Order: sequence, then structure tokens, then C-alpha cells
Amino acid sequence: MVSIQFLEAPVIDYSLKPVGGDTFGLDIMTFIPGLSSFVNGLIHSNLRPMLYAPNSLDIDVEEIMSQQSNDSIGVLAVTIKRVTNLKCATEVKDNQFNPYVQIGLANNSDVKERTKVKKNTTDPVFLETKYILVNNLETNQLLFNVFHMIPDKMDDLALGITQIQMVDLLQKEVQSDMTKNILESGKVVGKIEYDLKWYPALKNQVLEDGTKEENIDSEVGIMKLSVYGAQDLDISQSAIGTLNPYAEVYVNNKLIKTSRKLRRTNEPDFGVSFESLVTQQSQTQIQVLVKDSAEDAIVGRLDANLQDIIFESSRGQQWISAPPVRPNGTPAKFRIGAKWKALGMDDEDIEIRANAPIGGLRLHVRAASGLINLESVGDVDPYVRVVQNGRMKAKTAIIANTSNPIYNDVFYLPVTNEHQHVLLDILDAEAEGKDRPLGSCAITVKDFLKKNREGYYLGYDGSEEIIEQPVLYNGKSYGNMTYSVSFIPNIPVYTHIQLDNLEEYLEIKKKEELEEKERAEKEEKLYKENPSQYEWVEMQDDIIGEPPKVEMPLETAIKYRAGDIAVHILKGQFNKPDYFVHILFDENAYPSGVSSKCETRFLTTPTLAEAFMRDLPNSKTVFRIARKADVQDQKEVVVEKIFDTIELLKKSFGKPYTVSLDRKNTLTFRMEFFPSAVKLAPLDTVLDVGHVKLDILSAENLPSVDSNEVYDWDLTHDDELLGRANVDISNIAPNQSSQFQVDLDTQGILKLRATFQPEFIRPVLSKSNALPIDMHDIAGAPLKVVGGVAGATGSVVNTGVGAAADGLTKSANLFKKGFKSKRKPNGSSEEGSHNGSNGSKNGNGASHEDEAGDTTMTSDLRSNYSHQTGTTSHSYPSRKGKVKSSSSKEDDKGQGAPSPEEQIENNRPPSIKNAIPNLDPDLLPPPQRPEGRGHRRGVSETSDISTINSGMFGPDGIPGRVNIVSATGFKGPIEIKTTLSTSSKSKDIHKTRLVKAHGGKYEWNETFVFKAPSEGVLLFLVREHHTFGRNQTIGSAEVSLSDYVNSDGVIPLHIGGGELNVSLRYVSTQL
Repeated sequence: MVSIQFLEAPVIDYSLKPVGGDTFGLDIMTFIPGLSSFVNGLIHSNLRPMLYAPNSLDIDVEEIMSQQSNDSIGVLAVTIKRVTNLKCATEVKDNQFNPYVQIGLANNSDVKERTKVKKNTTDPVFLETKYILVNNLETNQLLFNVFHMIPDKMDDLALGITQIQMVDLLQKEVQSDMTKNILESGKVVGKIEYDLKWYPALKNQVLEDGTKEENIDSEVGIMKLSVYGAQDLDISQSAIGTLNPYAEVYVNNKLIKTSRKLRRTNEPDFGVSFESLVTQQSQTQIQVLVKDSAEDAIVGRLDANLQDIIFESSRGQQWISAPPVRPNGTPAKFRIGAKWKALGMDDEDIEIRANAPIGGLRLHVRAASGLINLESVGDVDPYVRVVQNGRMKAKTAIIANTSNPIYNDVFYLPVTNEHQHVLLDILDAEAEGKDRPLGSCAITVKDFLKKNREGYYLGYDGSEEIIEQPVLYNGKSYGNMTYSVSFIPNIPVYTHIQLDNLEEYLEIKKKEELEEKERAEKEEKLYKENPSQYEWVEMQDDIIGEPPKVEMPLETAIKYRAGDIAVHILKGQFNKPDYFVHILFDENAYPSGVSSKCETRFLTTPTLAEAFMRDLPNSKTVFRIARKADVQDQKEVVVEKIFDTIELLKKSFGKPYTVSLDRKNTLTFRMEFFPSAVKLAPLDTVLDVGHVKLDILSAENLPSVDSNEVYDWDLTHDDELLGRANVDISNIAPNQSSQFQVDLDTQGILKLRATFQPEFIRPVLSKSNALPIDMHDIAGAPLKVVGGVAGATGSVVNTGVGAAADGLTKSANLFKKGFKSKRKPNGSSEEGSHNGSNGSKNGNGASHEDEAGDTTMTSDLRSNYSHQTGTTSHSYPSRKGKVKSSSSKEDDKGQGAPSPEEQIENNRPPSIKNAIPNLDPDLLPPPQRPEGRGHRRGVSETSDISTINSGMFGPDGIPGRVNIVSATGFKGPIEIKTTLSTSSKSKDIHKTRLVKAHGGKYEWNETFVFKAPSEGVLLFLVREHHTFGRNQTIGSAEVSLSDYVNSDGVIPLHIGGGELNVSLRYVSTQL
């Protein structure tokens, strides 16, 4: 992409002399006053929106070059059925023909496919299908040349030709039972019967920000392989130390291309490029041999899987290292690239080769550190895109203003073969324009796979093993990413297509085994004849074969809870064109499969959606029809419907089934389930996420605060905090009410009753929402969304999490002075039966009551962000008995903590409205500090922890914690603003709520944390609030951090005739 921009408006000079020419003509532009400026204004007004800064004109050079190239745009399947009444204009011996048909293209003489020869017949029957790569349809012709093979001569006799205009395939992609005359010198010499089927290359999806999502997840497609050159070749056998190299390229052990022979160079530039149809991307092996033409000795060898090369090319990596050809030699480097164009082919001969998925991957994205900072002021706002097969499968939340984000998110991905990769793409969120890349990390699935002697994949539990990998940005390392990976294997089973064509499939496997055996015998013979030129190495993976597959009926498959599920969308009919079909599962925020754009009202291109199912009996499947491939808002959804996955599986297991999303939109599909025998831990099932109904029953022995010792709601004073407590809901049985009591951190006990309803919670679509769930729609619900309920350990995944929120313990002000609000009965939401339910406005299939009409004590999930200040925003009765939220503007003067929105706004740049604070549990004060360490479930819970302001001042800072305790000696309501400064930067890190004095004393008890070097300075600013007019600054005080290193205590600050008491803990963690 090239951007053209004028930094300032250019000066354009011109003249207009209609009479007299350049010498004696009169310039009209200067003669008529105002005409020149008027024309200049027209020019600038038209160019300014396109070319003048900050606007620019973007030119997609890649797209322009692709239009000029001769790359293939699709594949044409040609089936030659038969030729009838074959004649010849000249005499043929004994009038017996040995005919065959050669297939070619008018604009590409390199395409020459031919059928088998049929002997002694004038009516040959071929029934052969050939696949032709086509680079143009509009001005191209398909040629059928019929020849008579003459055994005793080199050249065969041409009998006739048939020319077919290929432009008709644009209107009708499938042409069956076609018949054409075979012509020779204008005479008909026979007829040919054929079928044509056009498979165009699938277009890449264009996302909202203009990014093209490469479609590399298809097993069938067009491969364009380019071998550019090589370095560090073996020169030990050369007498003069200089090579005369050339390259041979093999695909599945077949020689496809040989480069030109170069002379006297050790860093050859081959320039080899070719295209080929590939029917099994994951099973295609590429071999590049570089030989020295002097002795024909191998000086470099690369053996790689095509899927590996495509993945590395997609992320910009061109150089691939290869093992040395001789012991203790230097590893050679090959500059190689591969482009992939996916094809939506539904040919059974191709689909029968596709194997079932081998398992699932549990990816725990923990954190990143030391990311590159692209901001001139402040820091970046990073998030991670989880990309598999070129498509985004998941995304973390945006972490505000830090180069050391902590994510702690877990995702589950299907694994179709051992050569798959997962790309962790880190980007900086931008309020305007395209998000900027910060680097990427690649995860190779094969690194976590291992087979036993019988060939079965073994499970791998890496949930407690933290892997640290460098983040690559423009080929250089900037920071590190930490994550954990676990692998859950499936039971090897046949696919439905393999079962329907079992004899043919077994014949193909037998043929492949025979070819492999012949190749091994040939290589062994070659090694024995030339032992000095080759080295025999036994590969363990080659010795272990594939395990036997089993036929899994539906009744047996649904007994397993976990495994991979595949949905094959066969066709669809819609009320309007230009729609996309999305398939989602459970709580996944992003589709597992997206169809290509339907140019008409009918979907004809097959679409595959695969996902790893963790809890089949409780799983949900969502079919969505949308106007965009990347849906960001509910308005972009035309219709969606939610179904029970197990009911759909029963109706469409191996057979087409049609569902109606509404009156005018239908989909036809079939489903497959590939079970896993591994029993997942409760942490990874539906038992860990859902809704909690919390009833506050009573309290005992609460502390007395009022002078009259009566716990009534004050009419003249603000509410006062009586205590708080952590609630551990990990031991609550699902769908049962449990009554228990908790101790407040001050005095007294609180009696509660909780009911946990397990359910996958799907996030709400919202453009401005960086959190994995829209908390505004949950505020009025009678049940609170939680995660991390499961407290048991498991076999595959064991994080030791037993408390609510997967180790981020929920701490809330459960009790406020004088709280006597009563609950109104609310019916729980209901998601739809197995027959499906239409998606509600909030997009998660559950209906919720409006916030204004709900008086429950279920707090809005936004309250979690005020956790660190020791308070929470919740509903409480106002003087008129109406429900009021402390996060609203009317409540700014309350005794509670600032609203979550205000806290977040004070701790992140205002340009990113949808970012959330960074998480650092180690810096939390008790009791907020979590006891366990687990992951955060992306769609069912949020962070409790306020911002850790560390990204601005680098990783060498010392962590600190400040508590704004109290103040005296001031008049009127005041607020405290805190700024952290160094010699180069300054940033506001906290602002308290507005507080009035009670008995001459102001109390906040608000805590925030930071991270800064010892040369930093904390500036505390006291401001007095005025209802009419601007707030007035009373005074300020500075605290030099160098004077308080390794200290923990209360510091009195004298400001403007008053005193402010702050508690500072600033302790270095370095030994």
C-alpha cells in the first residue's frame, strides 16, 4: 500500500491567452479580477479531501500488480466422457483409430493435459476428469484436440479440434452433458461429450479497517511456489570454493521444476516460480535440492511441509533454515515463498482424502512485556489477535497505556492436522484509522504433539508450563510474549464422506502405501549403490504409522462431552443478496466459519466451520446472517438464531438438514462430531461460567457509626462504609440454592444465599466495547455473570483455581450503612429450546429487563473496576424510593468510590474509549490480592483491578501504592488529583471523588497503584468544587519518591492552610 499526500497546498501557476498567443496574448486570468483565486479555490476544495494533509490517497500496488500478472484465477474441471462417430479426412491403416484427447488453452500453450489412449475404436469412452489452471476467462478458449496415436511414428495424427468459449462460465459455472462437433478443415469428423465445472479462487475477506484476511484455511487450492535463492551452501566438495549451482523442486517426491544453471556463485538467485493444484495442503511435501553442476553433488537441501511454508510467507518470513547436508556443516538458508488461493471444491474425489481433526488446543495467553512503543506521548494500547489458518479466531481485550500488558485469557482452538500454526498478532488500538502492528509470535502445533507406538496422539498438559517467546516486529525482536499450551487428542474416526466411499478410500490408502514402499526401496537401492554420497537417517515420525480408524455412530459419539465439531454449510437461500453466513459456538465472540459473499440470493459455495467443543450437552450453535464478514455492531446483523448443538447434531449427522432462520432465510447443512476421550476439568466446562443469583438475607454484629447507634439511611449525610468481604462461590452446586455466611473485614457477619445457573454467555456486539462482554446489558439482569466457579482440579487442565473469577477474587462493598432495599421478583432469562430462538437485541440470546425497572442488589459488572479502591458501584434507594446507581452523575458527591468509567478515564489516554486497565495482581493490597492464579474467562467476567501505571515510565520502575486517607482544614467540597512526573514525562494517575467535610474532616480511603523510578515525583493537587463557575485550586504538595524508597507509612502534607494525609508504600522488589 502506497499513500500519497501533500503536506501543504501546492502553488499552481497557469495562464489563459485565447487570442494573440504566448507573445502578444492577453492573460484572462490576470485581467479579470478574482478569477484566478476562484479557480485556485475550486482546485484546492477538490484536492483537499483526497491529497492534502492529514488526508492521503492510498494506492494498493499489490492489487494493481496482481491484475497485470498471469496468475491463475481458478480451476476448471473438465470431464471427457466419450467421442462418437470418429472419422478422418485422410486414410488410416485398416481404418482403426487409437484416439486420445489433448486438452489445452488458447492463451497458454504450457497447459497440455491428455486422456488415456483407447485402441482400435471409433467410439472411445474415456470418463476422465482433468483439472486445468486458468488465468483468464473472458478472452480465452478451451481446446479439445483429438489425435490418433501411430505406434511406429513420433508424431501422432491430428483428427480434429473443438473450441469452446470460456466466457460462458462466468454466467453458468456448471455445464453438464455438453456435446460439440469435432472439426477438421471445416468438416465434422465426430462429436465429443464433456462436462465443465468452474471453481473460482475464493476472495480474501476485507475487514473493517481495510485489512485483507488471507484465506489459507482450505486444504484445496492453488499453490504458487517461488524459490528465489539460497545462502550458506556447502562448498566443502568444491576444489576452488566456488559453486556452479542449480535447483530442483520436488512436490511429493515428483520433480516439477528445474532452474537454470548458474556459474561461479555461492549465493545463487534461481528465480524459479510455478503454480500447481493442491488437494491436500497439510500432506504436501516440498523438497528443494541445490546441486553443483560440476559434480552433480547436493550442496543444499530443504524439506518442508507446504503448510509451514505458506504460514511463514503469510507473516513475512522468507528465509528458512535447513539442516546441513554434511555432519558439522553450516545450515543452509533458502529464500522461498508460497502464495495460496483457496478453492471451494466439492469434488468427492478430493474430499475423500480429507481426514478428521486430530484434537483441540487450549491456549492460555498470559502476558506480554517490553513491546515496542510507537507513541510519542504516553504508551501503546495493545491487544492480541489469535489467528489460525489466516482467520482471526479470538481476540483479547485492549489494555490501556502500557507496553507490558497482562491478559490472562484462555481460548480453545480445533486442530485439524499436525502442521497447523497459531499466530499471536499484537496490535496497538487506534481511535482513528487502522490499528498498528506491534509484532507477532508463532505457535507450531507439532511442537506439542507426540504419538505412542500404535500411532495414537497423546494428550499434553502444559497449563502450568509458561512459555516465553520473543515478539518479532519487522524482523527484529521487541519484547516477549508468555503463554501456555495444552493439547487434547481426539479418537481417530472416519469422516462421513470416507464412510460413504469406504472402498474407494481404502483403495487410495493402499495405493499411497504402495507408492511409499516403492519410493523407500528406490532410495535404499540408491544409497547402497552410492554410500559415499548419501547419509541414511531413520526418522521416528516416518516409522510410526497412522492408527486404525473406527466408525463412530451418532449414538456412541454423543456420549462424549468434548471433541471437534464440523458444520458443512451446503447451500442457503436469502431474501436479499450480498449477505454473509456466520457460524458461532458457545461463548465465542468471533465466528468459527464465515462464508464468502453471496452475490445473489443463493449461497452455492460450500462453507466449513470447525470448533473445539468442551461441553456438548450444554453447547449452543448460532447461525447468523450479516451484511459484513466482520460484524462489529448488532445493526449489521440481519437475523440470527440460537440452537442446542446436540439437537442439531442428531438431525444433521451425516445428512443434509434445513433450518429456517426466519420466513425468508434458510440454510442447509450437515454436521460431524469427532469426540475426544479426555475428560476435561470443570474449569474448562460450562460448570465454570454462568449466572449467579445472590440473595442478601441478613447481617449480625455490624459496627456502629452514627452517634445515635441507629442504622437508618441518612437524609442529610452520605452513606458510610461498614465493611466488605470476599465471597467464594466455587463450592456452590449448580442449579441449587446454597446458604452461607461471610465475615466482614471490620466487624460482623453477613448471611447470603446463592444460586448458580451454568450457562455459556455470549458477548454482545458493540463497536466501542473492548471488554469481552457488554456490561451495560447485564446491569438490569437478576442474575450476575460470573466465571471461575469450578473449584475442582482436572486431568488435562489444572490451574488450581477455586475462587470466583479464576483467581481474581471478587471483593465488593456488600453492605452500606442503612441499606434496606427489597428485591422485586424477576424471572430468569431463557434462551430457546432446541428448535431455536431468535437472537435478542443484545445478541446473547438472553432477554434482560431494563435497568431502570430493576431494584435488585445485583451490581453492574462495571463495579468490578472499582475493586482496588475498596468500594463498588451498586444500586441503592434514593429519597423518593427510586433506584439510583452510584456511577451516575447525580451521585458524584456520594461517599462511594468514583464510578468505574471515571477511574478508567483517569488511567488511560482519552483517545481509546474502549480500553481497560492493565492487570497486575501482585501489586494489589489485601484482601483484593487473589489467593490463586488462574485465567480470566473472556466473556463471562471482567477485571477487578485498577490501572497499573507502568508503561509510561519503563520496566525499571519501583511498584508503589498510595492511599488517599483524609484531610482537614479546608472549606467546601474538595477533590484530590494526583500526578506522577519524571524529568521527561508527566501523567495524571488518579482523581478522587468529590467529598464534603463531616465534623471538619474529609475522608476518602481510596487506593491506587503505580510504578515509577525513584527520581519520580508525586504531585497532590487539592481543588475546591463550585456549583456555579470553575473549580478553584487551593494548593498542591510534592512528594519526592527518592526520599521514600523502601518505606511504608502515612505522610502528612500541608496544603493551603489545611492538611492532607496520604499513605505511601514504595518498596523495591529487587534483591
